[in-house]
Amino acid sequence: PSVGDWVVVLVTAVISPTRFFVQLPLGNRNPFSSLQSDYDSVEESRWYETVALLIEEMSHHYNSKPFSDIEVLKPHLGEIVAARYSIDEQWYRARVVDVLDMSVQVFFVDFGNVEMVSPRDIRTMLDKFMHCPFQARECCLCNLVCNSQSSVMPCEAKNLFVDLVTDHLLVAEIIWRGNDNVLGLNLFYAEDAARITEQHLNKLLVEKGIASWIEESCVIMTDDVKLFPG
Repeated sequence: PSVGDWVVVLVTAVISPTRFFVQLPLGNRNPFSSLQSDYDSVEESRWYETVALLIEEMSHHYNSKPFSDIEVLKPHLGEIVAARYSIDEQWYRARVVDVLDMSVQVFFVDFGNVEMVSPRDIRTMLDKFMHCPFQARECCLCNLVCNSQSSVMPCEAKNLFVDLVTDHLLVAEIIWRGNDNVLGLNLFYAEDAARITEQHLNKLLVEKGIASWIEESCVIMTDDVKLFPG
């Protein structure tokens, strides 16, 4: 999406209330003309079918092959691999971000979460699973900085933000795009299309004491990444 666009987003991983990852289930379509009040439009979309089918086909392929046939013994930093996620035992596309003696740290490129996995849960990525663009988009909320003097601890702030966005379709206004393709957003609830701009999550975080409003666009913070189910 371009600066000035409005898009529907699903938050898939959270690092902090001011840094997170989203997917764009309806692509660059204008949400004011295409948004429905529930998930039907997403679950029936070509995007949903493509992503769900990709995960299904990868999991079927890698679960059906003996480990010795397609194992990756020494993955390289930056390499795109197939990695098994510990929560649901499904296989996903991932980028290698660190290689240790007994484990490999991977970044799941379609969701934005990071996990340490066993080398036995790493496989060579096949070209047939690379037809779909990577889905995770790194974002931050504009005009916010996490409130260091708040009584809300960082982990509590992240969990509260997770609660605010889990199982919600959201609409994002793209305010800026960084050189590293991080998107600066104004984020809104999308359940009531007629009142989208009245349900401003950036300002809601300020009201809850999680963040402070600043005129600069955002401050990026680092923390553990939390994956949402699904």
